[in-house]
Formats: sequence, structure tokens, C-alpha cells
Amino acid sequence: MLLGMGLKNYKVYKNVQFIPISSGASFTAYLGPNGIGKTSIFEALDRFFNGGEWIANNESKKGSDDSAFVSPLFLVPVGDISLTKKEKRLAGLISAFFWDFSGTPYNPFVKSVIESIAAATALGYDKESHYLFLLGNTHQTNEIEIPFFGNDIKRVFEGHADIEYEELPELLKKVKSHYRYIYLPAEADSLNFSRMESMYIRKLLDEDIKKKIQESISKNSIDEINRKLKEFIDQINQTLDQYVYKGKRKDQLTANDLIERIFSAYFGIKVLHKKNGGKETTIKDLSSGEKRQALIDLSYALISRSKLKEYQVILAIDEPDASMHVAACHDQFEKIARIPTLCTPAPQVLINTHWYGFLPVIRSGVAHSLSRGASSIEFFSFNLENFREYINQNYTKSHGKYPKEVELKSYQDMIQSVVVSMLRDKPYNWIFCEGLSDKIYLTHYLSALVESNNLRIVPLGGFKQVRRVYDYLSAPLSDKEAGFKGKALCIVDTDAQKEHVELKKDSKNLFFKRLVRDESKLEVLALDADSQHSFPTEIEFALREEVLKVLLSSPEHHKEMENFSVLQEIVKAASVTKGSNNLYDYLNLGPKQKKQLMDDFFDVGNNKVKFAQAYIECDPDKALEPKWVAAIRQTIKG
Repeated sequence: MLLGMGLKNYKVYKNVQFIPISSGASFTAYLGPNGIGKTSIFEALDRFFNGGEWIANNESKKGSDDSAFVSPLFLVPVGDISLTKKEKRLAGLISAFFWDFSGTPYNPFVKSVIESIAAATALGYDKESHYLFLLGNTHQTNEIEIPFFGNDIKRVFEGHADIEYEELPELLKKVKSHYRYIYLPAEADSLNFSRMESMYIRKLLDEDIKKKIQESISKNSIDEINRKLKEFIDQINQTLDQYVYKGKRKDQLTANDLIERIFSAYFGIKVLHKKNGGKETTIKDLSSGEKRQALIDLSYALISRSKLKEYQVILAIDEPDASMHVAACHDQFEKIARIPTLCTPAPQVLINTHWYGFLPVIRSGVAHSLSRGASSIEFFSFNLENFREYINQNYTKSHGKYPKEVELKSYQDMIQSVVVSMLRDKPYNWIFCEGLSDKIYLTHYLSALVESNNLRIVPLGGFKQVRRVYDYLSAPLSDKEAGFKGKALCIVDTDAQKEHVELKKDSKNLFFKRLVRDESKLEVLALDADSQHSFPTEIEFALREEVLKVLLSSPEHHKEMENFSVLQEIVKAASVTKGSNNLYDYLNLGPKQKKQLMDDFFDVGNNKVKFAQAYIECDPDKALEPKWVAAIRQTIKG
């Protein structure tokens, strides 16, 4: 896996810059306007892995700087690369340096590398299981390039007489061989790319096809062919006076020569066709959008041919949504999102796009929004699991400095994407909630609907954002003639000061509910947002006592939560009511205790999310589902 890369002097990237790729997720998207440098990232990686023409930055051409380079930040499982004993020591030495690096981030590049390593560490990667190193080479001289860390790495070799810095090129060669980097440019010639003898297809084909050809060619056959061909050439040479036919490097055919010729000759006459009922259309006669879809379908099929591979595929796709209708885009991105699940090692998928509507469709991964800074390209990165919440919060915190395009376009494209998805024959269904912790509970208990009913759950970052989505969706979803098949449900807590929501009764596919404790029934319900019930109710108090007891008695589930003792002490001191179906009535908390629990525990750091993750781990079989979940399930299923 690539966590990022150092890049210098390729197209828009003049100065040394760290390009973020991933912190451990297998899906990465780059967003931004034309000319900002999205495609340049994919091209630079293509030059690194596969060679090709280097397009230097226009300003660097004017000078004499020839130190252009690509240096990826690799994260590789220790057992996945075949290394000699000496090479393992070399890899381990450099890897330990980066895993254990504790120096001061003296510039933005070093700071970015440190942040990428910290993110990988937070996901459970470590030096025992994975090699980690920033390692590349210069474009012109092909020398090893470790930007900013090179001198420190050289000092690491001091005291290790049996291994030398000069052995790094061979290590890099071994690391490169672990990957198959496949790049689908926007202007890809679909006919040439889809030919089975193309380099693109060959990289995705396993070696078993060549082995089968080789099995059918015996050594005796090759010897006989060479003998007869030599006799023929000798006869011709005897008739020539002052000339002779001879090979430059060899005079005989090898098994590989024959395999290559057979492969090219047989597969060269095969052209990809699309089947449509009883008709078949060659790829060159498809529309632009269909050609794009065909190449992605082809990549998907070839990657899925074998579940276990000896290498890792990195598939980079320019604008997978190009020339496609929004409805078709959903299927396109869903298929792309499944590619990392097709085999082991998990393929890493990189895309760039102008269409932000994919954000609510993809359930995991990372996205990077690119914008032009004073002296470099700036990256704003966010997790796709709670993208809308993260964007809203950071736009507010930045006081307008955060890229406005991300805030506006991601919102507009999301609404459009949601509306179109609800019109499909197999429609999407949507739940919009306040925060990531809400999504964690809902995804866990409604997991069956996520698969069977195309349910997508999007945290938005607060009540006002949920109401905003409801208001925007109300107009199109009120169109009774449109034929909407999917459902959209907004769900919020009940705050101490209940916010007003004007429900749109015209739409039969749009709902707005809130969690509220019904004092007469002593239970938490999911009621329409205009219900007169107004008891302040957070989702944390709408959970089950049985699960909380398991969590409290399992130290491994709460070791990362800050101030966990506050929760323990309040529960210990509470006059519990056994048999309650929600934590509010189980704990019988007074206003002061409830406020303390929120202020000193749930609202501290990232405790809400960590508590939610620990809570669902304590109810893996979903046997203790909160009662109010049934009402939400019924709303979605209809």
C-alpha cells in the first residue's frame, strides 16, 4: 500500500511536495478543478512504476535543476516481499527508522510524513507486521532519493558494517516488483487498452495463461524448430556472396519467444464486445460513457479472477464518471468500491473526479480536495465515513478559509445524487443523522438493510445540518408524479431547547424523526419531529443497560476513552431500575448528574465515537437492539 509520495518537478508540482494518498484505507479520491494536479499524481506514479516520458514543471525547465523525483511512502506487509536475509536486515533497519522517528517536524513535508505514519499507527499497523519507508529515485540519474530524511538514513547505517546504503537500489527494485500499477487515463484508447495483448491487460492477467502455453511446447519441439530454421538460414547464407544473416544477441528461439508470439498472435485478433440481448457491439462503437464503463468492468473482472495474488494491484482511474448519467454513476462507484474486496492483498484504488455525488455512496476510504496555495498545491483530507460532518465542522472552524468549493459542491452534488438514487428500479434509501457516533449505532443495528435495501447512513454534524438536508430534499420529493421508490429519513436527538421543524406532509418518501423519552411509558421512542414530547434525550441515553454492563466489565473495550472513571463512578452511584429498556430510566440520573456525564465524559475528546464503537462490540449479535430502532427499520422498509 502507498500512504503517500514525495514528488518534485512533475507538471504543476515544482517544489518538493508530499502528496497524501491513504492512511490505511484501500480507496482514495482526489477532488478539485481542472489543472490543479489530480491527474499529475497518477501520471507521476505511472512513470515511477512503469517508466515513460517525464513532463517537467514549466518553471523548472528554465533552470538547470535535474533532481526531479518520485519517492513513495510504502507500507508493505513483512511477509509479502521475497527478500534475502541481508535484504531483510536492510529493510528492517530503514523501516524501524521511520516507525520510531521522533524528530521535530521542521518543515511541511516532514510534518506530513509524520502525520501519515501516525494515522497508520492509529489503525493498528506497526513495525512488527509492516515495513515502512519513504524510498524512490531521481528521474534522470535514477539515484536513490529519500527526501529530507536521506542524511539521517545514511547515519543509521553507521555501525552496521555488513549492510550498506549503496544496496538500497536492489531493495527498491524488490519493493517495486511487489506492485502492479495500472493507470486508466481519461483519454485512454478503449480499443487498444482492452486488447488482451496490451500491457494493461497483461499486468492484470495472472501467469497461469503463459504457463499453459508453455506446457504445450516441449523442449524437443523448440530444439527441432531451431534446427530446421538454422538449416534454412544456412542454405540462404550459402547462396549469398558478400552478405550473411545473423542475430545480434542470439541465434536461436527460446520458449519465451514462442510464448510471446503465440500470446500476441492469438489474443491480438480478439476484440472486446458488449453483449446486449442477442446483439454484440464492439467496444469502439460504444458511447464515451459506455467505453469508460467497459474498461472498469474489464479491470474488475480480471482482478477478481484469482482470490490470492503474489502482488498488490494499484488501480488509478481518471474521472470514472466521465460522460455518464448520474444514475449510472452510482453503479460505477459501487463497483469501484468493491474492487478492494476482490482479492488478497487488497487492491488499492485511486480515482480523481469532479463529481462530489459519489461521497455518500462510498462507505469507507479517504478523499483529498486540492486547491492552489501561494507556493504549492494544498490538500484538505477527510474520511468518507463521516465526510459531511467533517466538512461542516472544519468549514465553521476555519472561518471561511476552508475551500468553499468543497463545502458547496459536495452539498449540492450530494442532494442531486440522493434524489436520483431514489428513482432507480432498485432504489437507495437514506438516513441522515447528526454525528458519527449515531451512524455507528444505526449501521450496526440496521446492517441487514445496508445490504438488502441499499441503505446509506450519512452523519451531517448537528441538528441544523440535518434540518437543512430535510428542507432541500422536501421540494423534489414532494413531486408525486416523479415515482420515487426510495426513502429518506432524518433522525436527531431531542435537545433541551427543542428546535422547530416544519414537516412537509406532501412527501410520502421523506421523514423527520427524533429520539425522545416518553415519560408516561418510561421508554425512548423515535417520533415525528413535530411531536409534542420534549424531554431532552441524547442517543447515548437511548441504549440498553445489558450492553452497558458488559462494556463496564470489559477493560479492553474502554482503555482508549478519556475520563472513563467519570462514567464508572456515576453508574456506581446511580439508583438503578432493573428491567428498563433505556439507560436514562435505568440510571435514574438527576439533571446535575446527567450534565456531568455529558460534560465530563461523552463530550470529552472523541469519547462519543469510541464509546459507540465499544458498545456495538459488546453486542455483536445485535440481540439487545434498542427498542426505537424497530420504528426506523419499519420506516425504511415501508
